[in-house]
Amino acid sequence: MLRAPDGRRIPVSVNGSVLRDRNGNLDGVVFVAHDLRDARRKLAEAMALAEEARVTARDAETRAMALEKAHRELREVQGKLVQSAKMSAVGRLAGGVAHEIRSPLAMMASTVEFILSTGLEDKEMATEGLERILVECARAESVIGNVLDFARTPGAESTPIDVNEVARAVAGLMRASLVKGGRRRVP
Repeated sequence: MLRAPDGRRIPVSVNGSVLRDRNGNLDGVVFVAHDLRDARRKLAEAMALAEEARVTARDAETRAMALEKAHRELREVQGKLVQSAKMSAVGRLAGGVAHEIRSPLAMMASTVEFILSTGLEDKEMATEGLERILVECARAESVIGNVLDFARTPGAESTPIDVNEVARAVAGLMRASLVKGGRRRVP
């Protein structure tokens, strides 16, 4: 260490060499001093940068772990939402299927009740009622087939129907619920 005129200590690196004459006798000594303040400042800066890099790496690792956890939780919530949407769709589908199957069953029950109540006296009416039951069975089978087709394909397809045909079928079934004597029978 050297001292500056103001008394501050200056870190130095000193190298020396002995000078000899041709006969090998000591002729002098040369000393070279290097000021180490700049090197120490650069070393301190490098150490500070290394510590900052270590802290940054630790923070990045912590953030990466937190991000992985959040991603895992997001996938879980997404899975639950998808499952919930599936269950909701199944519920709506079940309600629609129940409604679509209940109608043919109600028509068949009404027709059977009428046939039983008339004691099969009117063979033509009984035959017409039994044919209507077969039509409604086919309708229920069609609904079930459509549900099965929907389960196998990515989307449901709608099929156009003849509204007049449906109205005639309902009128035929309603005629079967009328009883003799002008009274109306409601099953």
